[in-house]
Amino acid sequence: RLQTGMRGAFGKPQGTVARVHIGQVIMSIRTKAQNKEHVVEALRRAKFKFPGRQKVGAP
Repeated sequence: RLQTGMRGAFGKPQGTVARVHIGQVIMSIRTKAQNKEHVVEALRRAKFKFPGRQKVGAP
């Protein structure tokens, strides 16, 4: 449980979490090949919203 001061006194839940393993895919997008650069940029911007380090891979 994260420290939230008195906001979550007595151990009340504050939110939801996802337990993610190393190498696990968090997000995937299917699109046409012509939109690949837009998708890569969108995922690059989205990865800053997640804690830790993420990689954007596009085959």
